[in-house]
Amino acid sequence: MSSQATLWLYPLVLMAVFALIGYVRIGLSWTWGFCIQALLILSAALMGFVFNHAAGLFALAGWGLFLLTVIVPRTILSRLSHSLAMLNADEAQSYARVLRWFFWGAPGRFWTDMAYVISYYINGNTQAATALIQTWQNFPLPKSTREGLQGFLLTGRIILRDWHGIIAELSTIRASQQGKVAHNVLIAASRAYLELKMVNEALECLELSNLASARLSDEALYMVFLPFFSLTGSQAELDELLSSFSNKGQHMFPKFVSLYWRGRCFAVQGKLNEAKEALNKALTSAPKGISAWPDRIKYELQKLSQTPALMPGCIEEFGGGLHPGQTDLKDPALKGGVSVERDDWSSQIQSAATILQRAKLVSQITSPATPGIAVRLLMAAIVTAYAVSHVYTIVPGPETLELSLSCFRAGILESHLVYAGQYWRLVSYLFLHTHISHLVLNLIGLWWFGRLAENLYGTGRFLVIYFLSGILSGIAHVFLSPEMMAVGASGAIMGIFGATTSGIYRLKQVLPNNIRKMEVSAMISLAILQIVLDQIVPHVAVFAHLGGLGTGLLVGLVMPMPKFHDRLN
Repeated sequence: MSSQATLWLYPLVLMAVFALIGYVRIGLSWTWGFCIQALLILSAALMGFVFNHAAGLFALAGWGLFLLTVIVPRTILSRLSHSLAMLNADEAQSYARVLRWFFWGAPGRFWTDMAYVISYYINGNTQAATALIQTWQNFPLPKSTREGLQGFLLTGRIILRDWHGIIAELSTIRASQQGKVAHNVLIAASRAYLELKMVNEALECLELSNLASARLSDEALYMVFLPFFSLTGSQAELDELLSSFSNKGQHMFPKFVSLYWRGRCFAVQGKLNEAKEALNKALTSAPKGISAWPDRIKYELQKLSQTPALMPGCIEEFGGGLHPGQTDLKDPALKGGVSVERDDWSSQIQSAATILQRAKLVSQITSPATPGIAVRLLMAAIVTAYAVSHVYTIVPGPETLELSLSCFRAGILESHLVYAGQYWRLVSYLFLHTHISHLVLNLIGLWWFGRLAENLYGTGRFLVIYFLSGILSGIAHVFLSPEMMAVGASGAIMGIFGATTSGIYRLKQVLPNNIRKMEVSAMISLAILQIVLDQIVPHVAVFAHLGGLGTGLLVGLVMPMPKFHDRLN
């Protein structure tokens, strides 16, 4: 049992070391709390190696710390970000107070303060919000966090409908930063230009924001394009976007948000009755007293109530730049009450849709949501083989013992039996595992890297890579470690890991350069650490791992990848 528990210590060491390197590079003034947490996890793992008889307890402690210091706070942070996006200040403050128990030091204070910033903006207390943001201006923040701070300032201006102020801020930043502008600033400016009917300028901001490189969450990405498609009256693209995230089965947006943007889209199209109906439904379903959304919806209804009755399809939605309480709702597109034709924005809409498609494509390549059918079938086959080969441990008896032993005798990889012509063992050994820890760790690797590889190469080619890597890893083991028996899918998994690395490297025309370099560098680092660990972990088929990795790297360099190239053509 101690050998099984020891296997669970190695991933802890890997993750803790990786985390510490990353935290130190960001800066200790910001990450010292995270460093302490990573050191606690690393210490638990190392203690397990020192006190091998208690390795199980230390493995349990290390993984418990990982859950408590990594998984739980990231989940809370995700919900906090969602609350801020939904302008639910009270809920955001509640999550921020809990988050401070996990994010020690400056990060915890930062997120708490930003929750209060949004609250101040919602309540119209601009002075308090600005003062709180300014307290962080001179703090040594990481680059991404500093850009986030700037984003909160612009979010406040969006809440206040200060569209001209956002555009002025963009000009100031461009002048001070020699044209280099963070993507969140450009996104806010795009929204401001849209509200002012300056669609070409809005599209230009989206193009400059390089969203494909930003690695935004689905929620953040959709919040960029909902305004664009809605405020240009592109109902087909808006419906497709709303449908795509509702089909995910996620709580991404409440119903009233969808109704709000549909209502604004109808208004741009001149469908005033449909716009009022959608906005009234949104107002009915929006939460009262805990969000800024009811006020936003009422504002749009007020604009519609003051809209002259115009011919359908000939009305421009009223421009922004108005603050709460302002009533001057004259549209510059209306001259003397005479309706004018709406501009044709079809080319801009198509360009925006292309930007969205590319950003989604990058996300699908680097972090597909679910594994493909081949990965799921392989996992099911491996679990089934484990259940049959270990049936004796579930139902003890002479018959089940004989069945378990027969599985291993027939399928285990032994060099002299392969030399004798039992070549099926080069495949059968991939489905056998010695114990539950061996099985689970390989299943995790297959799920994690398999979904990437199958997404890159397609189901058929993925299976070719998997079995070819597994077979050649077995051959390498037979020739270079003939004295050692072997079982397990590790060689094939190392193959799909290698193929994934090669595939991402090859996608120069698809992936932004910064993402491609980041992904390849991370995977090369993982491969080096795995090779080092193979020299330390006992009873590991080192040459099988190397054979699989080498096969995957080489095959991945020549295996066609039609899926993503076809999408770009």
